[in-house]
Amino acid sequence: MTHADRNAPSAAPAGFPKAMAHRTDFSFSGLKTAVLRYVRARQADRHGEEPPFSPKEIADLCASFQRVVVETLLDRTFETARWLGARSIGIAGGVSANSRLRADATARGEREGLPVYVPSLALSTDNAAMIAAAGLRRFRAGVTAGLDLNAEASLRM
Repeated sequence: MTHADRNAPSAAPAGFPKAMAHRTDFSFSGLKTAVLRYVRARQADRHGEEPPFSPKEIADLCASFQRVVVETLLDRTFETARWLGARSIGIAGGVSANSRLRADATARGEREGLPVYVPSLALSTDNAAMIAAAGLRRFRAGVTAGLDLNAEASLRM
């Protein structure tokens, strides 16, 4: 998913097909807006007389949203992997803890003969807490930066 990002690369990496660069740049804002409109319409139809959704309807709506997001992520990921001739796919970060994504990615990788690597759940965490803890330690040590500081995603490890 992308949005206005000051750190976004100005062009696709060398050798990356131009048409593919557009296919890997996408957002779920339209889907989120459609769900929001659906929920608001149901609330308006009920006039506050009864809950707009039963627990089963809420579960169905959430599962449907998740299914569409996972399918989209995997379609784009596998399509890009094919374009680039990748020999495997790795999924990491907080999103890798999603059980549907893990199961669907692994199953699709098996069907398509492209190994999918997903870390154990213990390692499938969002890095935000780690970054915040490191930032707090630096702050307590007196290390600060100006408000113009920006992230640099391309720094070497």
